[in-house]
Amino acid sequence: MDYNYEDILERMNDKYYELTGVEADSCGDIGIRLKLLAGELYSLNSNIDWLRRQMFPDTATGAELELHAAQRGLKRYEGTKAKGSILFKLDMPVEYDVYIPKGTVCTTADGSLNFIVLSDGYIERGGTFLYQTAEAEYGGKKYNVAPGAIKTIVTYFSVGLSITNSSSFNGGTDGESDEELRERLKQSLRNIPNGANKDYFVNLAKSVDGVYSAFLDENINEKSASIYIAGRGKKVSDEVFAKVQELIAENKTVGIDYIVRNPAFVDFNVDISIAAASGFSFEQAKENAQSAIQDFFNHLAVGESATVAALGAAVLKAEGVENYIFGSNMSDAAAIKSRLWRLGTVTITEYEKG
Repeated sequence: MDYNYEDILERMNDKYYELTGVEADSCGDIGIRLKLLAGELYSLNSNIDWLRRQMFPDTATGAELELHAAQRGLKRYEGTKAKGSILFKLDMPVEYDVYIPKGTVCTTADGSLNFIVLSDGYIERGGTFLYQTAEAEYGGKKYNVAPGAIKTIVTYFSVGLSITNSSSFNGGTDGESDEELRERLKQSLRNIPNGANKDYFVNLAKSVDGVYSAFLDENINEKSASIYIAGRGKKVSDEVFAKVQELIAENKTVGIDYIVRNPAFVDFNVDISIAAASGFSFEQAKENAQSAIQDFFNHLAVGESATVAALGAAVLKAEGVENYIFGSNMSDAAAIKSRLWRLGTVTITEYEKG
């Protein structure tokens, strides 16, 4: 923006003095009119500046960036919901079944994160506890809570119940950021699909909701090609798989057989020692490091390598982590066309700084 409000008002006051030889009284009728007009001009200038930024993929944000992406057949990836198990416990047995309905809302100690029970259940007469599967109210990494974090039932019950999650909730991922969507959009502009090349079919597969990554392995001699598809670190559902098959079949090139496949999922075990930054406990740093490691693998694509250098950089960005050392058995995992590296076991220990 070329001018702020004060600059505009100053220019208007100077011009008024130039034309009249009289300074506008800031409390007088002219002065007030100039202030109002300056405010409107500043607002108009701000809107024009915003519109200019939204015109181009390099500077567009939010919903306007999504419109640019839609022109290339791209949609923003939504976050996934964390899932886990909640223990419902009675203080003492009662002489009737206690109904825990689907949709029961539970929350963390500060009430900031809600979790929804996914099915009906009963604590049977004479019993005292029941485990129920629940998922986060919304997608996001912040819902990957540690054991014991869920403490309160939001939904009213007439009997005395206490709750907790004896294990952590996992699988929550954040939705795609503007920068991540922008990079995919720029990539699609660099590699223009022409109806017959690899990018055309990869983009077709990724246009189906639930497909995070795709890789096309051509074998022209046999007049066939394999298209490997996956979600974020997991197989796509049968429904999504069928949709991709149908879409590829409708748009396939004559003379080539395109086969949609699931990739081979191979576990990558992580062994790491971390040092907590000043002001953070090891447990806090460990939880953030665990989330960063999971997020790193959630963003890996089919046919992509997993390097310890990139993983280490992701861990070092986690809040509360000052430094790290990988175990001696850690090594890079090579890129293989039909393979997706996913997170296996994670061992996080503490080491002393110094």
